[in-house]
Amino acid sequence: MQQQVRRMLDDPRSQALVDNFAGQWLYLRNLELARPDPDAFPDFDESLREAFRNETSLFFQYILREDRSVLELLDADYTFLNQRLAEHYGIPNVYGSQFRKVALTDANRGGLLGQGSVLTVTSPAKPDVRGAARQVDSGDPPRRAPAPAAAGHSRVEAAR
Repeated sequence: MQQQVRRMLDDPRSQALVDNFAGQWLYLRNLELARPDPDAFPDFDESLREAFRNETSLFFQYILREDRSVLELLDADYTFLNQRLAEHYGIPNVYGSQFRKVALTDANRGGLLGQGSVLTVTSPAKPDVRGAARQVDSGDPPRRAPAPAAAGHSRVEAAR
């Protein structure tokens, strides 16, 4: 049975599982609709949006294909970054457009709850007149995930 599961996961068609399951379960499909407040996030652009999506997809894919513990979804001490995303998170020594596995030393940064895609699609938002979501400042304290994102130090390690 394990051999059959491994064979299916090794098949390139298994990418549809990653894309569809993560897209629906983690609301990654809603990432396209997110319109973060440009005053609060002036560097947000389509490149960053795509980097958010890739980080979460590669992370989920790694856990699935490497038969990692489901608990790593919440507390992994690594993620997948390229230079653009590492700069956004304040993580040094990641260069180039290629995504690679990066070890994290900041406990607030790990797991899904520290990833930009999840934080973007779960942030307080209200529809604007075009039907897209945008972040708003209601004056109330922001609702936060249990492990908020914070810049942290990391060391780059080769993806397995």
